[in-house]
Amino acid sequence: MDLPPIPDHSTYAHFVGPTTGKVKISLLDLIHNYHPYDQIAELIEDDPDAVHKQGWHGLTPMHKAALRGDPKITRLLLDHSASVNEANDYGETPLHYACKRGSLMNIHMMLEGGEEEGDVWQRDNAGRNCLHHAAAGGSVLSMHYLSEVHGMAFHDRDSIGQTPLHIACLQGFQDAIKYLLRNNRSELTWTDNNGNTALHIACQNALSEACWILLQHGNCGMLKVNNNHSQTPLHVLLQGETHGHQQLFKEMNYWADSKTPNLPPKGPMFTWYFMLTLPAHFFGLIMLVCGVIGSYSSVVATVAIVFLASYVGGQSHRLHHLSRWSNPIFCGAFAAGMFHTALCLFVKLHPVIFPVNTYIHFLVDLPLFCVMFYLYYVLLFRDPGRIPRSKAILEDADPCIRDVATGKTKADEFCICCEITVPDRARHCKMCEQCMLGIDHHCLFLLSCIAKDNHRHFVTFILVVMLSQVIFILYSIQYLFIIYPGHTLWEMGVAVVHKQPWVWSMCLLNLLSIIWGVSLVFMQLQLIANGVTMVWRPKVLSMKKVHAVYLSPSAKMKNLRNFFAGRRTMACNELNELQKI
Repeated sequence: MDLPPIPDHSTYAHFVGPTTGKVKISLLDLIHNYHPYDQIAELIEDDPDAVHKQGWHGLTPMHKAALRGDPKITRLLLDHSASVNEANDYGETPLHYACKRGSLMNIHMMLEGGEEEGDVWQRDNAGRNCLHHAAAGGSVLSMHYLSEVHGMAFHDRDSIGQTPLHIACLQGFQDAIKYLLRNNRSELTWTDNNGNTALHIACQNALSEACWILLQHGNCGMLKVNNNHSQTPLHVLLQGETHGHQQLFKEMNYWADSKTPNLPPKGPMFTWYFMLTLPAHFFGLIMLVCGVIGSYSSVVATVAIVFLASYVGGQSHRLHHLSRWSNPIFCGAFAAGMFHTALCLFVKLHPVIFPVNTYIHFLVDLPLFCVMFYLYYVLLFRDPGRIPRSKAILEDADPCIRDVATGKTKADEFCICCEITVPDRARHCKMCEQCMLGIDHHCLFLLSCIAKDNHRHFVTFILVVMLSQVIFILYSIQYLFIIYPGHTLWEMGVAVVHKQPWVWSMCLLNLLSIIWGVSLVFMQLQLIANGVTMVWRPKVLSMKKVHAVYLSPSAKMKNLRNFFAGRRTMACNELNELQKI
């Protein structure tokens, strides 16, 4: 077996260590081990030829800089005539490494910022160009830049016939797979030299999420497509020896027998609706059991409620299914609480207390409940603040990924899922699959984002719900005094434990909800007063000992007034910039 070539370390930097004296470090090691920029610049100034020295497997300092991803170091090497097209022993250039690393500014500098322009079409020993390497790293930004700016095609194949889609599926990069399938960039029917589709490749490593994405963009019939060895994706899964292969085979085998092979597989609709209605049905079952038990029924109800709360609290945000749909059990628990509270109020309490509080019911209860259910409808069905178009389009400019590559637009301002430049205070919600303006958080209890157009409704809704819960508890106390006249508090408590499980359970749940609601509203008001949200805040807020970082009490009160009036709130950095103007 041939030994690897001996690297040329004739050029070293000398740095004094605390105990060992002078230590010789090559330029390759300086870059690879993340030494400061000044030390790297000092070595290059002493010996400019160091930028051309090769190390193990033909790696140059530019290869190492591409892996490190620091634009300053890349710029330094380019200024000293470092080559971006010089291949290592595997035919890989620094530009290939930069594309795999996903550093868009580095890629742009290598292509347009040096004496030697990078060649995006240059292939390595495996026949892969820059687009293939970007797919291997899962970098959507790199692929989008190479396609939009340099016109690279997604159907280009390497030496074994694999397209960027095959390569992304081999690694299981979900965002990259979605990008390659979006806008018909790639075809699911493309095969490599062995006849493998992208689904065959995803099944090799039992990448369940990747398989689901492919099937959703295609159909169930893809599971019966043979490669050159007469193997379907199901056969590939059968050859796998891991538990993941076995579990995925069961799911795939079910879809392969679908009566609608030309349609994509349906999601877990039964599971979704089961989890949504589980809290309401379980609580209804508790009340039926308590009605049969009689004595100590409230104790049984309390134990069952604790069990239900523990089960709901232990659930994850997404269903345990390949689709990774949002778990609706939290929304179901909140809706069940509202439903059973209203049912207890109108069926159990109102027939007793209505004659006593007739005017209060019409003047207070009815308007309050109407406002609460209106806000609930708005939060469930109104648009929270989706961004349909790019920020650049909204500003009458041409949206371009080149702005991200040159640093004019920050990388986190370009959404790789929606492929738009988003304005300030906007983020992409993975649960809703949409960019939201002024997003605060995705509320699992409402299955919707809380953003610019419904944030005020959300805070108001929580306040109204808490007020309704307080009223319910007061009505429950009044109900007990009416049906147990002349009883002491002890006697009344014993009667509640034995004979009033419904009233006791709803009072307990609403009391706990009030405590949780107070903490939620307090946190929300704090964020609003400071002009920030749960997912957006200026970087200056995380810095210590910065002058005028925090807002004054008067500025916080102004933010609160502006928020409830439907006007914009101001963070500390925005307010400081406004004052400078």
